[in-house]
Amino acid sequence: MFVAPILDEQQICPGRQHICDRVVERRGEIQWFSELNPRTSALVVVDMQNTFCLPDVPSEVPTAREIVPTINDLAARVRDLGVPVIWVLHINTEADGVSDWEVFSHMSSGVPT
Repeated sequence: MFVAPILDEQQICPGRQHICDRVVERRGEIQWFSELNPRTSALVVVDMQNTFCLPDVPSEVPTAREIVPTINDLAARVRDLGVPVIWVLHINTEADGVSDWEVFSHMSSGVPT
């Protein structure tokens, strides 16, 4: 099944035309794949969740909010083609009044627990 480009160059390289130009020069196309088979494809979105996207949360990644519209647009387009969209999220648990997020955040910062 041939599918027209899902994203245009401005969505792939917003404000970075020189990168798009270099990719097209090397590969001839901006997108890696020119075909999409819905039976063997999936869109997997990892860690686009409040823990990283909301303002003023402990693990805020401000630039994450900038890609939300593109991800939502891409998810809608591939769903229309019958491609499954899979969201991978980290879920925190609590045991004995202690959240595993505290353990994770200390480990990732190199601070022993």
